Parts: sequence; C-alpha cells; structure tokens
Amino acid sequence: MNNKLVLGFVMALLVLMFSVSAQELTITSVTAAAGNPGSNVDVTVTVRNNFQTNISSVLLTSTALSFNGNSITAPAIAAITSMPPASEATRTFTIALPSLPAGYYNATITATDASNSNETASRAYGVTINPVSSFEITTSKVSMSAQSDDVTSAVFTIRNTGSATLSSFAFNYNGTFTDNDD
Repeated sequence: MNNKLVLGFVMALLVLMFSVSAQELTITSVTAAAGNPGSNVDVTVTVRNNFQTNISSVLLTSTALSFNGNSITAPAIAAITSMPPASEATRTFTIALPSLPAGYYNATITATDASNSNETASRAYGVTINPVSSFEITTSKVSMSAQSDDVTSAVFTIRNTGSATLSSFAFNYNGTFTDNDD
C-alpha cells in the first residue's frame, strides 16, 4: 500500500511538472522617471521573449497613473515587432506631467502577445511629480483709508501655481504710505 501511495505521489509530481509552462513574456525593467509639472518624462520598458519561437508582435498598454485621487492619462505605446526567441526589446514613451500635486503616480504596464492574448506580462511602474513651490497674487489696485487706530482690510487672491502644498504665508510691505490730509 505504501508503494502505491509513493508511486501515486511521484506520478502526480511528474504530471504537474510537465503541465506547467514557462511564461513566454516577461517585463524585465521599467525606468523610473521624475519631472516638474508642465514637463515631459520618458519611460523605458524592456520586454523579454522567453519562448523558443519568434513572437510577431507584442502590444504594450498602460493603465492611467494615479496618486491620491488624481490621475494622468497614459499615452499609446508603440508595439514591439518580431521578437526572436530569447531576445529583449525596449520601447520608450513620453508622459506629459500636468499641474497636479507632487507625488509618486503609479500604474501598471502590460505586454501582450498579439497572436495569443492569454500570454501577458505585467509590471508596476510610476513617475514622480516633483514638488514646486510657486504662487501668484492677483488683485486690482489696493486702496485703503483709515484714521488713527482704525483697522481696514483689502481683498486679494492667492493662487497656488506649483505642485507643493502651500500651508503658510508671510507678507511684508515694502512701500510708502501717504497721508493725503496735508
């Protein structure tokens, strides 16, 4: 009985060993990229054909890049054509970084054999939008008038034009106050 159990176990291992196939495609690397809002960054992906036959076309797609509810649309990526067995190929694509908050925007890139859609490889990647502290103040001419010990105010708008979160401001006035009572 023990011999039958051992023989059955060995047979199951052999069946399992010969039924598992190696993954035909792998993504071996994806470059990390960083840039300021309004700039472009290049991302390079390297795909490997691990199979023993030529792959006529490998399609590359990417999900949108996202961070804290913000997203960047991924561009179309050129297909890789004619990958010989045991070879690697690279594709570089450009992502335009919009004016969004600073951070690491992540996505997934997928390589798919065009003649066998079941053969895919995926890998996480991302781009970083660098923090840029910048703002502009807009207002029309500020005109105030006050008597001694009076308090007065003026209205102006501060717009964050950078990618960093601005949390505090200090204003200094360098100018001359005039007294029109003379």
